[in-house]
Parts: sequence; C-alpha cells; structure tokens
Amino acid sequence: MKQALELTPDGHPDKPGRLSNLGNAYESQFSHLGELSDLESAIVAMKQAVELIPDGHANKPRMLNNLGIAYESQFDLLGELSDIESAIVVTKQAVELTPDGHADKPGWLSNLGTAYESRFGHLGELSDIESAIVAIKQAVQLIPDSHANKPRILNNLGNAYQSRFGHLWEISDIESAIVVMKQAVELTPDGHADKPGRLNNLGNAYQSRFSRLGELSDIESAIVANKQAVELTPDGHAGKPGWLNNLGIAYQSRFGHLGELSDIESAIVVMKQVVELTPNGHADKPLRLNNLGNAYESRFDHLGELSDIESAIVAMKQAVELTPDGHTDKPGWLNNLGIAYQYKSQFGHLGELSDIESAIAAMKQAVELTPDGHADKPAWLNNLGTGYESQFSHLGELSDIESAIMVMN
Repeated sequence: MKQALELTPDGHPDKPGRLSNLGNAYESQFSHLGELSDLESAIVAMKQAVELIPDGHANKPRMLNNLGIAYESQFDLLGELSDIESAIVVTKQAVELTPDGHADKPGWLSNLGTAYESRFGHLGELSDIESAIVAIKQAVQLIPDSHANKPRILNNLGNAYQSRFGHLWEISDIESAIVVMKQAVELTPDGHADKPGRLNNLGNAYQSRFSRLGELSDIESAIVANKQAVELTPDGHAGKPGWLNNLGIAYQSRFGHLGELSDIESAIVVMKQVVELTPNGHADKPLRLNNLGNAYESRFDHLGELSDIESAIVAMKQAVELTPDGHTDKPGWLNNLGIAYQYKSQFGHLGELSDIESAIAAMKQAVELTPDGHADKPAWLNNLGTGYESQFSHLGELSDIESAIMVMN
C-alpha cells in the first residue's frame, strides 16, 4: 500500500482513497499489536486523506468517521484532551455530511455520542453527557431493530444514561438505562461475543438503581444478569475478572440488605477468583483486593471468626502496598485497613498492642494524604481519634488521649 501511494501523484483522484486504505491498515495493525506508532501513522494518513477529498465526495463522511475512531483510540491510550476534541470535531463533520436516510448515519451518530461521553469522563462537563445522549438517541431512532448494530447502539445509550445518573442522581436516568440495556440484551443472540458485556452492564444498572431505591428486586435482577455474564464468558477472557468483581459486589449488597450468610460467602468466593485472575500490574488490582478485604470484614462482623479479619488485613495491606501515594483511593483504603486492625485488636483476649499501633499508623497516613476540604476527612480523623483512645485504654499514656482530643476537634 505504501508503494502504491508513493507512485500516486498528489492531484490524482485515487490518492485520498489510497491514503485512507493505508490508514485503515495501520489501525488494524494497532488493534492487533497495540503499538502507538501504528496508531500515529494511521492518524497521519487518515488526516491527509480527509484534507485531499472534497466535502461533496460520497466517501468523505466514512473517512472522517474512521479518523474520529483513531483519535478516540489515541485518547484512550494517552488521555490527551486534544485527541478526544479532534475526535468530536471530525465525527460531528461526518454526521453533518450524511443524510438521515443513509445506512451509516446511526453508527456515526453513536460514535459521536461515545466521543462526547469520553470527554465527559475526562472533564465532567454535564453538556458533554447531554450531547452524548442526544446523538445516541438519534442513532437508535434511525436504526431498525433488525439491524446487527442496534444492540450495540442501545447499549451505548444505556451507558450514557448511567453516566448522567452518576452525575445528577436522577432516577429517570437509571430507569432509562435499564430499559435500553434490557432491549440491547434481548436483541443480542446467546452466542454473540458482546452478550456477556451487555449483561454485565445491565446488572450494573440494576445495582445502581438498588443503591438509589433499596428495592430487593433490583439487587436480585443484578445478580441474575451479572451471573449470566460470568457464565457466558470463558476463563481467559480479559473482561471476566471485572464481571466477576461486579457479581461479588452484588452478592455483598444483598448480604447487607438481608444478612444471609450464603451471600457474603458467595461474594468472597467470586472476589477471591477475581484477585487470582488479575495480575499485580493491573490498574484495578488494588480496588479488587480492597473489595475482597471488605467482604472478609463483613463476614467477620457476622460470625466473629478471627481468620476473617486476618484475611481482610492481608488483602487490604496488599491493596495499599500496590497503590501509589498520589492515588485518590489510597486514603480510603488505608482507613479501611486501619479499621480492620482495630477490629482485630478488640477481638476476645487477643488484643495486641501491635494491632492498635498498626491501626493508628494506617489511619494517620490516610489523614495525611487527604486534603482539608475532602468530604471524608472528618470521618477519618474521628477513626484516628478512636485508635488513640484504644491505645490509651491499653497503655494509660496521657499523650494518647491528648492526641485523640486533638484530632477529634
């Protein structure tokens, strides 16, 4: 392709098409190998193709859409705002150049919506998620139910509604998300590669509504959908650990609602599997270890077995150790670890001074890493104060009760 392009003079009518083909080939190679240089070469070739082809040409919208996808892939990889802004500009142009009756318009509207949603995730601007919903809704209205892409576009719309729900906490958004995600699942055949992911998204939406309304039927529906997602996914699949994690969270939520031991035991079984399937370098490993620790702690609260609080401490310590100091979740995980040590220090006649000291060390670090205006800082200071009180009860040192008073004030 490169040779064909080199032999094609600039004014030749086939030059844009050959540049576009070369860009698509580089993007395919990027999808296969994950090399940034291939994606960058794809963008260079696709940009050149778009610049050379007139607006009235039938292939221009497709070339613009492909360029937008490449920019969005580069944004996902590097997190550069300029890439997602470029994606929005060129995909919007693709949509504007395409008449409503055109078969490709719904797909391009959906891509525009997901680009807006990506920028919303980066900047948190409400206008972006609203633009995403408008574009994807239009895509859904333009595409017939029988079209192979309809479930994908419905799923994208559901994700956008769920994102806005997370921002505004409006019940209508999570209800809309559930309606369209159910439709996406129903239109997707069982053997389809994307069915587990769509079931997982539906389960998460039910979990979100449960967190808002506390209706038992929602957490039960979440478990059914999340479980089905896991069952349809082979062990080696990259998405399986995340889907197991969501199932574990659903079991833990139902345990919190009903107090059934079988639920927290199911949560621990699947969360252990999640941790085992997640490599140490993975960005989500600390979160998954923290979740496992919380599940062990919940069972400890229920049964009072020392082994559970010890298992919680092992998981939570590993979560903390794998998380850099600047990470926004580190203070919360340190606070959780401190609470677990404090529970252990209060267990029967085993109250070890070393556990109280470890609790204070973790809680102190949580407080130090948290800025003053943070919503959780008062609670973490209070926990640190109770840690000092425990140490005072153990040792009778006046300095500990003074430290408790100071941090609780």
